Amino acid sequence: MNDLLSSPVRVEVAGGCVPSAVRVYAHEVIGALCRHARRARGRVVLSAPTDPGVPAVATADAILVLDEYRLLCAGAVAPTMREAVDELEARLQRQVIDLGEREHALQQFIRPEGGPTQTSRHPRPERVGS
Repeated sequence: MNDLLSSPVRVEVAGGCVPSAVRVYAHEVIGALCRHARRARGRVVLSAPTDPGVPAVATADAILVLDEYRLLCAGAVAPTMREAVDELEARLQRQVIDLGEREHALQQFIRPEGGPTQTSRHPRPERVGS
């Protein structure tokens, strides 16, 4: 129980009957993605139809808060809840990877290969004759 309280992700059911095993599965896979994405926090909302006359369609939506400036959002619709969670995870994972690649490219632009890792306003004086 303590593990759920310190979890980076919260899973909610917005409607319908979502089995607890699927809620736990969503918690695990999206939680792992949150930890991989630099300790992001997330909210997952699962929903299944409540009307037996409606064809079975499951939805899974998520928002990951990366920091105070960046959010990742995704949603998925599938015939089963587990498939919706899998698709949701894949979509969020693509966004996390894309974001990482963009950040890496930006760092390469700012700090070219073999260049200094830090800049200083006051360069150190060179030692003469030691």
